[in-house]
Amino acid sequence: MAKVGDTTIIECSICEAMVSAQVLALKEDFPEEVGAPIQILFLECASCKGTLVGYTEMIQIGHSEWDFTRPDRVWPDPKNSISWKLPNSVRDSIEEARKCFGAHVYSACAVMCGRALESVCKEHGIKNWQLQKGLKELKEKGIIDGRLYDWGEALRESRNIGAHATDTKITRDDAKDILDFTIAICDYVYVLADKYESFKKRQLKKK
Repeated sequence: MAKVGDTTIIECSICEAMVSAQVLALKEDFPEEVGAPIQILFLECASCKGTLVGYTEMIQIGHSEWDFTRPDRVWPDPKNSISWKLPNSVRDSIEEARKCFGAHVYSACAVMCGRALESVCKEHGIKNWQLQKGLKELKEKGIIDGRLYDWGEALRESRNIGAHATDTKITRDDAKDILDFTIAICDYVYVLADKYESFKKRQLKKK
């Protein structure tokens, strides 16, 4: 649990790196939708002295042990949050992709995004879970729509560039878009689809 005056590690949008930051102020809360204590941290980057706002929540780390996660930046230039509804295999690949992006290793970021989508295919029992065939089967089963399929195809092509020896490089902007597409696809499959089903059930009950 962070306290005023403590230092923590967070990604600085100005330094574009993981930095040490001092906690200047904090607010604790227990939002019902999260179901766990959270902290909003007001921070100062030790490197550039820039101001950051971080978000952290309590998770179970052992049989009877709990601790707060490393803070995610929510201001400025907030990162897309990763829902806890995503399977661990998918979340882990996205987290690895984020780390690669933060380290400016953009080809590796694209590769990890591709692995995240391969995990989506495997989680849905797709037999041909290799990305090209897996995406097509996800579309045929109605798990993703045509627009998401196009995003996935663009991601797959970029992943291939990152994974093989070519003269083409993955730029920072390309990697950022690929990461955003990956998170959007996963949110659609695991979060929005579930919310829509819950919405339909509520509407039926009203009728």
